[in-house]
Amino acid sequence: MSEMKSVTEIDSKAEMVERMGEMDADSLYVLEDAVEAAEPWGEEAVERVRDRAQTFLQKGAMPYGDNDMEDEAVGVYEVAQAAIRAEGGEPLSGSGAGSGFYARSAYKRNMKRLAEITDGVEFDDLDVQEPSKMEE
Repeated sequence: MSEMKSVTEIDSKAEMVERMGEMDADSLYVLEDAVEAAEPWGEEAVERVRDRAQTFLQKGAMPYGDNDMEDEAVGVYEVAQAAIRAEGGEPLSGSGAGSGFYARSAYKRNMKRLAEITDGVEFDDLDVQEPSKMEE
């Protein structure tokens, strides 16, 4: 098994899509990592990610590690949406009640779309976990 690269070591779109496919649907990136994740799609995606940043408190998450309540975070599904827009696609919105369910729904739908428009990536090969209560 190969050693997992840090976000800063990933520079191709395909590698980043694969890494994002390993995330939990409602995972958050600290803003700096979200910016790194969006970089393969260019400045437009980075700016969209920055625009979506909110604090951990606003995202309904508790901080972890060295982060505190004022630190900014971006959802993995929001990075996927920014990447799709940068590729000229239209991201899909999530459905369901509550931000957690919305994030899971938006993540799965957008990871599928992102895989479709990224050379070298097949959605079925990604490790996207579908919560049992999710419907399409």
